[in-house]
Amino acid sequence: MLIIVPESYGYGEPLKDLFVDPDLKIRHKGRVVDIPHYFPDMDSPAQRFQEQYGKNWRYLCVHQRRWNPKRDSILSYLTQVYTYLSDPFRWED
Repeated sequence: MLIIVPESYGYGEPLKDLFVDPDLKIRHKGRVVDIPHYFPDMDSPAQRFQEQYGKNWRYLCVHQRRWNPKRDSILSYLTQVYTYLSDPFRWED
């Protein structure tokens, strides 16, 4: 997992760019499927990180919800990502 911390993160900008293994799958209704908000496109933001870090990444769009810069942190974002990945089909857009 690769989380990009924006330059203005400490000044109110939430975390939103997350890159994960390109082969991430989940079992849903008896089938192995791609998860929602998981973008394989070569035109995705993952392209520049593949070049930079030498790994094949896929972009996972999980924006930090209800962001409060005085209360939230990278830990709260990781908790949100964990919650999303535990059941991405129940996630509210």
